[in-house]
Amino acid sequence: SDGWYTIHMKNEPGKTLDISGGSLDDGGNVQVYSANNSDTQIFGVSSLGNGLYSIRSFSSGKVIDLSGGCIDKGTNIQQYGWNESQAQKWYIEQDSATGAYTISSSLCSRRVLETAGGSTADGANVQLYDFNAGYGQYWSFEPVEEAAVHRISDGIYTIASSIDNSKVLDVDSASFDNGANIQLYKSNGTNAQKFMVRCIDRSTYTYSITNVNSRKSIDVYNGLSANGTNVQQYGWNGSAAQRWQIIYSNGSYLIRSSCGGLCLDLEDGQALNCKNIQIYESNNSKAQRWEFISTQANAPAARLYTIESAADISEVIDVLEKSDNTYIGTL
Repeated sequence: SDGWYTIHMKNEPGKTLDISGGSLDDGGNVQVYSANNSDTQIFGVSSLGNGLYSIRSFSSGKVIDLSGGCIDKGTNIQQYGWNESQAQKWYIEQDSATGAYTISSSLCSRRVLETAGGSTADGANVQLYDFNAGYGQYWSFEPVEEAAVHRISDGIYTIASSIDNSKVLDVDSASFDNGANIQLYKSNGTNAQKFMVRCIDRSTYTYSITNVNSRKSIDVYNGLSANGTNVQQYGWNGSAAQRWQIIYSNGSYLIRSSCGGLCLDLEDGQALNCKNIQIYESNNSKAQRWEFISTQANAPAARLYTIESAADISEVIDVLEKSDNTYIGTL
């Protein structure tokens, strides 16, 4: 049925369909790889009618596709933007004896997806081949929990209260200072209300949340784990005080601190300008529910800036010994 799945080799369930290198591009290769709980191994299956389905990568939004629309034996399987062609439509049929599934092309139903030569090696290529009941031609579909398909992707967001989504997280007075307070304020489109969200540990889906204006991270004061501890901004230091899990539930998100597992919380549950943000034990209230609204940073004002690496914001562009050459150095 329609839904989100990981698609495993039936005879080697630790190996799943995967997009090579996490590619987001047309032509990104489809392979098998050890299951690793990544977004590149989640696929959406959607019925198209007449027994046909599309199979869409969660991470890229692109669908599994026959390279060049070719049905020759050995044709490569790739991802490609949806174009409604038959090269992107598949029969998914269950074998009554084994319970396993085959995935065959709408262009030639006797040819199915398989790992080349039945290989189970990480990176083994997926291709089209005549059905022969081979080791690499049977698949199982394991449903993915709803929370997994609502993970926040790296990007820039405003973070709105579920009580009143016209009120968003805001750095008080657009401050650049360590210790500046995080509060709730009416959305005004400034960079003081925009945050760069980046997954820093995909094994636990832990994130940093960095203000676009100040380049400082949302931080729990002194790394404390007591109810009511204040939330501020502070330069990135990688501590538990700056590490957050963003957990989907019932249409909104909890933002859970690595400091004792307490949640980002709107003081008194009142969505008013300048209302303080704190951490508090989880209580399932709307004061702890947040919406992530994708946005873009405003153009920087005319002033001096450091230029940081997106991979590590402690690394900046620097002039080597005041020469004409540049290199990346530590801030």
